[in-house]
Amino acid sequence: MGAGISIIICCYNSASRIYETLRHLSLQKTPGDLAWEIVLVDNASTDNTRELASKLWRELGRSDIKLKIVNQPMQGLSFARTKGIAISRYNTIIFCDDDNWLQSNYLLDAYSILNSNPQIGAMGGTGIAVSDGTLPDWFEKYKFCFACYPQGKAEGALSEVFSSLYGAGLVIRREALMKLSSKKFEPSLPDRLATNLSSGGDTELCYAIRLAGFKLWFSEKLKFHHYLSSDRLSEKYLFRINESLAYSKSNLIIYDYVLIGKEVTRFVWLKDIIYQLILLCNSSIRFLNVMNPSFERRMNLAFSFYSMIGILNQCGKYRLRYKEILRLKE
Repeated sequence: MGAGISIIICCYNSASRIYETLRHLSLQKTPGDLAWEIVLVDNASTDNTRELASKLWRELGRSDIKLKIVNQPMQGLSFARTKGIAISRYNTIIFCDDDNWLQSNYLLDAYSILNSNPQIGAMGGTGIAVSDGTLPDWFEKYKFCFACYPQGKAEGALSEVFSSLYGAGLVIRREALMKLSSKKFEPSLPDRLATNLSSGGDTELCYAIRLAGFKLWFSEKLKFHHYLSSDRLSEKYLFRINESLAYSKSNLIIYDYVLIGKEVTRFVWLKDIIYQLILLCNSSIRFLNVMNPSFERRMNLAFSFYSMIGILNQCGKYRLRYKEILRLKE
């Protein structure tokens, strides 16, 4: 693989969003000797995303930058990204969602920072919410659900035990992915699946990169606008994200144990399910407390419930997953 940047855009029915994403990429300020490409993965779309993207890129006049469009019929964001990585050809990879508008210096800054420190395995910046509607009152509190916040307090490595980065605008060193491949890493979460808001794939990948010996990095220079259509700013949509985050968090609990160096015995699952049951009972009690806002009570109760479901579904799998994840450190 050569020196340069491969931008991977995974699309499912993205016709209404892809123009601004491509337009912002066409405005990237890069020196002539910095090679880069765009790999657009059509993840079983039923609209004209593929044809429209090709047409728009020609109209944007960046004939110097190749736009590759490939199909991935197996639905799921993780599958689409894997396909894009396999097709791409450069040593720096950027995940640009179909609603991410990267600032004009994003590519150059990402490439410069990543290649100045070989210990960095993955890097993220700050997503800034932008919408065609008004952001709801609850958005500031729950903006983490939409990847719209700075992922660190200051420029540098993330040092907290359970640090991870969201997938929007994520910059990855290909060497880190190759090391994971050599260790036969296989993600357990498919991430977004068409209109299903399953999640957690970003966190799992970041955990795996850390266990493979690389650092996660936050850069204040990396900024992008995250476009949120008005239909994604409803309470119903937020509840769906909340449920998905709860389920995926409990499915990634074995990574937490490996990161803190805790051995997973056959009794750990039982302890976790009892603990989650206690949390669910507490959330149920708070749900009945009229002193708390109804919106927050419902969010907390749903999070506790789906966390418990996630733990229940791992019955009999704890030790196996522990051994698989532990191999990433070897």
